[in-house]
Amino acid sequence: MCAVCETARPATDWDHCHTHGLIRGPLCGSCNTMEGQGKEFLARPGPARPGPARPGSLQHLLQCDDCRTERILPPPHHRLAELRRHLHLVWRAQDCEWPLHMHVTVEETDGGYDCTVHCSVSEHGIRAVRSVRLSHEEAAHGLSRTVEEALAQDA
Repeated sequence: MCAVCETARPATDWDHCHTHGLIRGPLCGSCNTMEGQGKEFLARPGPARPGPARPGSLQHLLQCDDCRTERILPPPHHRLAELRRHLHLVWRAQDCEWPLHMHVTVEETDGGYDCTVHCSVSEHGIRAVRSVRLSHEEAAHGLSRTVEEALAQDA
């Protein structure tokens, strides 16, 4: 059965960490596709449900012993997805329901990340656009905190 789905679904694939080559566990076709694309595997759209798209998706990525030991979130598209999720939680307009990949952009630059949050609805019915620049250190700190929180949930 799929290791991530809320409702038990038959697994079709053995998911593995592409960074270290270690098997993480069985996934259904839908979860495996979402994990491979990275867009919504870690981020649930909408302000009412800011947690993971599927409970345990972050913990699933950390089933790789090497990733847990190194305290990293592989591969790079998941790190960018987690930054989008964080920015959405911090900077989104209160009633914004757009999916994260549609309204949070993160571009890596030499000195860090240029991030923009576009929301269709703000508190006053006006479209909101917010920009922030994160250094590599700020982004790494946020990702480290996310990994530590996920590992603490498993403890």
